[in-house]
Amino acid sequence: MKTPIGWLENELGEWVKEALLSEENATKILARYQNAASRANWATATAIFAAFGAALIGFGIIAIFAYNWEVLTRGNKAALAFVVLLAAQGFAFYAKLKRSQSAAYAEGAGVFLIVAFTAALAIIAQAYHIGGDLIDFTQVVILLTLPIIYIFNSKGSSAIIFIAIAALLVGTIDEGNRSQTVAWIYFFAWFPWYLYRLIYDRNSGVTHAFNLLFMCGVVTIVGAEVDSYYSLSDLQEMAILSLCFASFWLANVLIYPGKAKFFQRPVEEVAKFAIAVMLLIGAFAFNKSGYYYREIENMPAVFIFLSLPYFALFGFVFYKLRDRYYELIIPLAPFIFYIAQAFELGEGVKWLFTIACVAGGASFIIGGTTRLNTALANQGIVWLAILLLIRFFDSHLTFLEKGIASIVVGVMFIGANVLLSRYIRTQNERA
Repeated sequence: MKTPIGWLENELGEWVKEALLSEENATKILARYQNAASRANWATATAIFAAFGAALIGFGIIAIFAYNWEVLTRGNKAALAFVVLLAAQGFAFYAKLKRSQSAAYAEGAGVFLIVAFTAALAIIAQAYHIGGDLIDFTQVVILLTLPIIYIFNSKGSSAIIFIAIAALLVGTIDEGNRSQTVAWIYFFAWFPWYLYRLIYDRNSGVTHAFNLLFMCGVVTIVGAEVDSYYSLSDLQEMAILSLCFASFWLANVLIYPGKAKFFQRPVEEVAKFAIAVMLLIGAFAFNKSGYYYREIENMPAVFIFLSLPYFALFGFVFYKLRDRYYELIIPLAPFIFYIAQAFELGEGVKWLFTIACVAGGASFIIGGTTRLNTALANQGIVWLAILLLIRFFDSHLTFLEKGIASIVVGVMFIGANVLLSRYIRTQNERA
C-alpha cells in the first residue's frame, strides 16, 4: 500500500524522467512534504500521549489517597478533592494562557480536568453522603465538564464526554421524560463541536475516528430507544437499524467522495459490512422454525423519523455521485426490509433476501472490475461465498454432498479471484 508520501515520491521520479522537473527541485519538494508529514504525525502522537499521561496522573493521585482512605477524616477528604481540582485548574490555565498553540497541552489539560472534576465530585458526594444515583452523578459531571471541549478543543475530552452522553441516553430510557430531555440537551450541546470538525478538519485521522465513534453511539442509542418503547419483531428492528447504517453510508459517500482506504473512511466500510450481515441473516434466519416475524400493522414513528434524513441523503447521492451505482444494495437495504415486513411472504422472505444478496455481491464484483478495484471485487466474492455456504448448509443434501459441493465452489471462487486480480493488475499496468 502506498502512503501519500510514497505516491508523491513515485510521481516526482516519473516527472524527473520525463524532464518535467529538475532533480534538485524534486528533492526540495519531497523534503518539504516529508517534513510536514512528520510534524503532523508527531503532533498527533504527542497529543495522544499527553491525554493518556494526564489520565494516568489523575488516577494515580486518586489511587495513592484511596490506599489510606478509611483513616482520612471528612475534612481531609474534602481538602483532597479541592487540591486535585485546583491542580487541574492551575495546569489548565497555564496551558490556555502560555501554551495555547500546543495540542499536547490542550489534550492533557482537558483530560486532567475531567478526571479531577469527576474525582472531586465523587469524593465530596461520598464524604458528605449526598444523595443521588449514578445517573444524577453522570448528569452533573457532564454539565461541569462539557465546556472543556470548546475551551481547549480537546479531542480526548470530547470522546469521553460523548461516551458519557450516549451512556446517559441509554440509561435514562426508563427514568422519565425529564431525564431523557436533559440527556438530549447534552447531546445537542456536544454536537456542534463534532460538526465543526467535520466541516473544517474532515480529513484528519481524529475526525475519521470520531465519525466511527459517532456512528456506533447513535446506533446504540437508537437500538436502546426502540427496544424500550416498542414491541417489535426481529425483522422490524433490522429495518430500523438498516436505515441508520444506510444513512451513515450515504452521508460518508457525500462527505468523502474520493477514493480512500478503509482507515480513511471506516464509517462507510463498517456500514457496508453491517448491511451485508443483516441481508445474509435475512437469507438464513427468518425461515427457521419459530423465528418468523410477528406481523404488526404499522412501523413505529421512529422509522418515519429516521427516514427523513435517509431520503434526503439518498437524493443527494443520486444527484452528485452517479458513479457509485454498483453499490446500490447498501442504500436500498431499508426498502428490502420494508418489503419483507409489509407483505405476507412466508417462505418467500428468505428468497427475497437471497436475491438481494446475489444482486449485491454481483454488483460489487462488476463495480470492482470496472473500476479496477480489487478490494471491492473481493468483497463481492466473499459476500456470494458466504451466501452459497448458507444455502448449502440449509439444504437437504447429505454431509458428503455438502462437503463436495463446498470444495468445488471454494476452488471456483479461488480461481475466479485469481483471474479477476490478474485482469485488474493488467489493466492497471496498461493505464
